[in-house]
Amino acid sequence: MNNDKKCRIALSNWVAKYEWDVICTLKIREGISENVASKAVRLYFNKVDRVFCGNKAHRNNMRVQRFVFLQRGVYGNNPHFHFVAKSPTNTNSKKEFCRLLQNMWERNFYVSSSKGRFLVAENKAAISNYLTHEYERMGNDTIEASTTHIAPKKYIDTHIGKKERQTLVRRALKATTTHK
Repeated sequence: MNNDKKCRIALSNWVAKYEWDVICTLKIREGISENVASKAVRLYFNKVDRVFCGNKAHRNNMRVQRFVFLQRGVYGNNPHFHFVAKSPTNTNSKKEFCRLLQNMWERNFYVSSSKGRFLVAENKAAISNYLTHEYERMGNDTIEASTTHIAPKKYIDTHIGKKERQTLVRRALKATTTHK
């Protein structure tokens, strides 16, 4: 087994250890460069963090826990992003979290394609293996370090009250109703 395979297996095992429960694919429209797409994905995750964490996103570096991977497809000309995330405790369900993520991506970013997928994760080992399948070709470039965020333990299961939930709903509605 070569070194790239060993590194891929280690990365896959490391990703599978973390708590996450949704898997998403951010598809990019044709004709959009990888640099423009990367910038849009960074803006997307800033918006996600702002919606679900409010001002704590930049004041306390409290963000939605996630691993983000760039993949280029079989021929290297289809940039798209996969990510796994832990749904925050301030959402009612994992499906609701997926729906909000999808609405924010498709309605607010001109680079977005409506072919993205936002699903509740079921098989962590298979998913983490799939996320890293282009590692041997791309190496460490497949990991989006600027948008990946692993939360400290104290932020993983925070409980919020009624007022915070109302604030979240207001931010989510605002984020999903703005136009491109």
